[in-house]
Amino acid sequence: MKDKRNKIRKSLLLVPVVLGLAIVAAVAFLRLEGEKPEAVLSLPGAALGAGQTLSLQVRDDKSGLRRIWVGFLKDGREETIFERKFPSAGILEGGTVKEQTLKFSFEPGALDVSDGKGIIRLLVEDYSWRGWGKGNRFYKEIEVVVDTRPPEARVVSRAHYFAQGGSGLVVYGLNEDCRLSGVQVGDRFYPGYAAGFADSSLYLAFLAVAHDQPPDTPVYLVAEDYAGNRSKVNFGYRINRRRFRNDRINLPASFLKTKVPELLGIPAGSQEDLVEGFLKINRQMRKADNETIARVTSKSEGKIMWHGPFMRMPHTAPRARFADRRTYYYKGRVIDHQVHMGIDLASVARSEVPAANRGRVVLCEKLGIYGNTVIIDHGMGLFSLYAHLSRIDVSPRQMVEKGAGIGLTGRSGLAGGDHLHFSMLVNGTFVNPVQWWDPKWVENNITSKLKAYAGSKVVR
Repeated sequence: MKDKRNKIRKSLLLVPVVLGLAIVAAVAFLRLEGEKPEAVLSLPGAALGAGQTLSLQVRDDKSGLRRIWVGFLKDGREETIFERKFPSAGILEGGTVKEQTLKFSFEPGALDVSDGKGIIRLLVEDYSWRGWGKGNRFYKEIEVVVDTRPPEARVVSRAHYFAQGGSGLVVYGLNEDCRLSGVQVGDRFYPGYAAGFADSSLYLAFLAVAHDQPPDTPVYLVAEDYAGNRSKVNFGYRINRRRFRNDRINLPASFLKTKVPELLGIPAGSQEDLVEGFLKINRQMRKADNETIARVTSKSEGKIMWHGPFMRMPHTAPRARFADRRTYYYKGRVIDHQVHMGIDLASVARSEVPAANRGRVVLCEKLGIYGNTVIIDHGMGLFSLYAHLSRIDVSPRQMVEKGAGIGLTGRSGLAGGDHLHFSMLVNGTFVNPVQWWDPKWVENNITSKLKAYAGSKVVR
């Protein structure tokens, strides 16, 4: 009996030992896990320039992150770009950080690294007990090219004479493919396009000088390569000042009683203050509509689809001009100021509206103050807009030829009478359509420059 009790006592004493060993074994099993950390290094491209920011995403869900090291090897010499160590929560728990996104700079100058091919080395370690406590390791090598030289850009076209509210064209050359290139006009950028010139290093950029940009607005060529190196090139130009007409708009009560409910979507005869309603339309709705137009005309097909001067709607008389400074009166009191960004053309009611030139329809819908509207992309940033239509006869993405009917004039939107509101835009900037209607201006400022470098490849 006594021997039996001793055996039981010994067995009970072994329980904690066995449990302890089981716990240790379980912990060791977990801490000896063999899953490598995950790492993704995001590069701006295969080429790295001066002062570029690299992004690194690292993750280790089981043991936690211990250390990150990034080096650069070139010409047999290795330099550390970035290193980071992470804290431990204790020998049994591993690292406190499981996931992190890090950003760091690559500075070839500070590393005394010359241009050419090199290798980025990436090492990530975790807090696993594997490898005698050294942890699991993620290792990767990435071949890159160091390029710290800005692209060489040159303007080859001549006679850069612009006007406030006008358009223009610049032809320029690059010594390498660039991520971005074009012409900067004040705070507005106009991208360039490879236009199929005989010399493949040449590009063109249509540009605009907004009606409110003064003659001293800076204009220059910019180019940025895939390594982030940027060039800025000045060239000769002139911006001529233009005087724009002041226009007085008297608002009859009958007009407000019709248009305010229609455009705000409220019942006719409601208690809505007509003047306040008109101001919502003329300010907030106008702003939203122009933002839509800017978005639609910010992207264009990379080829010229138009040919020759643009067509003005025939048998029409102008009723309002481009960039008219409008002052709105109601019962003899000034209530608002706006700028008219197009030309109003009047004919008989519901006249057919022709496409001003060949292009692709990118918008055909009801658009706030513009009413039923069509926008046509003519390529390389050039667009035409047709507003206040009573009927639209085209569909999205449809190709239309010069002179083809796209709809009928009307009084939709914020229009007091049947007419066509016609606008031209260059990459979202409204410009004076009169220039594009003028065969002599188109030939002297646009087509002659294209023919000089492209021949029949661009201009038909």
